[in-house]
Amino acid sequence: MAMIGIDRTCRPRQRRVGWAAGLASMTACLFLWACSGGGGGAASNFKANPSASFLDPVAEPSSPFVASDWSTSQEYMNSTGLAQLKAAEGYARRSGGQPGGQGARIAIIDSGIDLDHPDLGNLHGTSWSAGGEGLVGDDHATFVAGIAAASRTQSGDSNDMHGIAYNATLVNFQASRPSETAANGYVSFGTNDLVDAIRAASGLSTGSSAVESDILNLSLGAASGSDDTFAKLRTAMIAAAGEDKIMIIAAGNNGGSEPIYPAAYADDAGVAGLAIVVGNLTASNLAATSSNLCGATQDYCLFAPGSSIRSTLDGGSYGIGSGTSFAAPYVAGAAAVVKAAFPSVSSEDVVNRLLLTAADLGAAGVDSTFGRGRLDLEAAMAPVGPTGFPIGPSVDGPSLAVSESTFLLGRGLVLSDAVRGFFAQAMAVDSMGFPFPVDLGEAVSRTAEDQGLASFVSSHRGSLAAVGLATAELAAFVPETDRFGYDDLSPSVSLRDPGIDDAALPMSLSADLTGGATVFASLHGGSGGRLGLQSSLAGRQAVLAQTRRLLSPYGGLLDTPSGAGFSFHPAEGTAMALSAYGSFTDGAGGESALQRVEVRQSMVAGIDLSFELGLIQEDSAFLGGETSGAFGTASASSQFLTASLMGPITDDVDWFATYSRGRSSIADGGSGLIDAWSDTRSEAFGAGLLIDALAVDDDRLTLMIGQPLRQERAKASVSLPVARERDGRVVTRTQTIDFSPEAREIAAEIGYQLPLDEEGGHDIRAAAFFRLNPGHDRKADPETGLGLAYRLRF
Repeated sequence: MAMIGIDRTCRPRQRRVGWAAGLASMTACLFLWACSGGGGGAASNFKANPSASFLDPVAEPSSPFVASDWSTSQEYMNSTGLAQLKAAEGYARRSGGQPGGQGARIAIIDSGIDLDHPDLGNLHGTSWSAGGEGLVGDDHATFVAGIAAASRTQSGDSNDMHGIAYNATLVNFQASRPSETAANGYVSFGTNDLVDAIRAASGLSTGSSAVESDILNLSLGAASGSDDTFAKLRTAMIAAAGEDKIMIIAAGNNGGSEPIYPAAYADDAGVAGLAIVVGNLTASNLAATSSNLCGATQDYCLFAPGSSIRSTLDGGSYGIGSGTSFAAPYVAGAAAVVKAAFPSVSSEDVVNRLLLTAADLGAAGVDSTFGRGRLDLEAAMAPVGPTGFPIGPSVDGPSLAVSESTFLLGRGLVLSDAVRGFFAQAMAVDSMGFPFPVDLGEAVSRTAEDQGLASFVSSHRGSLAAVGLATAELAAFVPETDRFGYDDLSPSVSLRDPGIDDAALPMSLSADLTGGATVFASLHGGSGGRLGLQSSLAGRQAVLAQTRRLLSPYGGLLDTPSGAGFSFHPAEGTAMALSAYGSFTDGAGGESALQRVEVRQSMVAGIDLSFELGLIQEDSAFLGGETSGAFGTASASSQFLTASLMGPITDDVDWFATYSRGRSSIADGGSGLIDAWSDTRSEAFGAGLLIDALAVDDDRLTLMIGQPLRQERAKASVSLPVARERDGRVVTRTQTIDFSPEAREIAAEIGYQLPLDEEGGHDIRAAAFFRLNPGHDRKADPETGLGLAYRLRF
């Protein structure tokens, strides 16, 4: 008859002893042994490991330690081993739900847990016992259970501690029969009883009330035994592996170079990948002298703290123990924490993650002493390698890097709360295929536009000082360059430090030809050759900061374009211009182009009518925005028409108005999460007054109100990865997203220019701004601002 036993010298003889009363001679070693003949007597030559240490009463910690912000509780500080494994840092990596293994079940296949221990309140209400005999609490099993998953009560009691998987469920599998306890001090486990316990914990026991568990902790073993005994254990372990159960097995405490049985089966073909052998690591990250080493199981072997560990004892007390029996439940608990955090991965994935994320010890890489190294819960809970959004049917397929995924919204597009809520469900996977929630909405930002005070400062060249009172923006010196043909300079010195490249300053050149024709060229955003309303207002030196947003919205889609064209006068009072521009950006690296035809016609009563018809082709950009990574690479083709009017009311008052309408087709490139874009419609408009000689002869007041570019029916179909199946298949959720705004921005401004000398060498300019629903965002607060600039020409 084959049996498994715990040497009485390896466990406390005293029962229900408080920590203050002390414990006598308890070592932490479990051994599997076999005997033959009737009655099942113990082998007479069996010896306890002489190097085993002892369990002693526990006093309050004299010097509490804190590993992280998580570990400030007294319970954590009482729980020796957690800091060494970076448990608190691992808990903090949990992005959703409760950390600590909630939802996972750990089967303690041992000698019987104290069901009434106050720190083991997460014990399942159903226990399993060998042969159906009565349940008896035991120090060894209770100690193992506490290390794995003693509950976190946060009572502040100086005696309390908690297990590494403090939210997991413990399941008591009492594999020993009290009626078969050997007379020489061994607690005996019949081989068949142990096999039954493994099968019952794996859900393979028919007609049993046993609670199926996810992780099986086996803090027991023997260096030798009969072939029949070991064959039965191997068969039971293979069956458990077939049910996707994780087995954590103590390496043994006789100081050997190879683990004892059943740990020696961890590299067996039928078990490999679902079992981990655990050795005893000291607080100095050395292998305990009593601990068996990894040997042939090195690929499936870890070390965890097992020396002078504090945990729960039978009778509601606490003690200190050492041995591989107490290192194993740290790994079992860590497996529960990882499995609970990633319920969609297989048990083999969990085992592989614990092995691959271990902190290397000893010789570099996997070795026969430490195997994979020391268990590291923080590394196991953190992404391994870069994270990406899977774009195929499996997590093992291609993915798009999270770090390279950006969505710069084009002009007139918004991200509503509903869309943000959808993007917040995104799942990325690391290099091991483990899922991590990512709020993809955080990758979405707005296109920067010249607006408000920033636009006011940048629109004033030749200023010694331009101050935005609302944003404390300062342009200390903006060089005047009109005399050299430059145009539209931004501040060269500013609190915002725009970083102007002197080699890419805007420039406009022109030459008159015979017959009234003119050829012109513009570099880096220069505005030479324009015929429309914007050019007319610039000639009048109107104090307008938001001219491009309201009066020339489509031309502003290109970033600092360069190009050329020519203008001519086909008839009296008529002017036409044809031009082509290109823009080379550093962002997506694409090339965008603009072709346009402009016509200006002088009409009755001094009214000028102008039209601008254009085509913009954006490569790797759309409506002034960009996408990359998970969002693919979008390009757009836009046609637009702008009609403008300007005319006098009195000698000193002029009015102007403009309306722009466009249609854009967006191609997504087919490489990201966005499947298809709809064609969009867009519009912008503005109107205002120019009032001269308001207070003095040469002053000028400018009023303007309008709506910047706003898109309509801007929809896209987005297939978002939101979860993964156990077999690695990606679960996606497809939704049609509407990026068109629900609100309408109305922008208004008033500007005033006061010359300080007759030659116009220097003047003062002031402006006030107001934006309702800025960015067409109905939830955005109104924006207001004041600007003041002093300009000196020299």
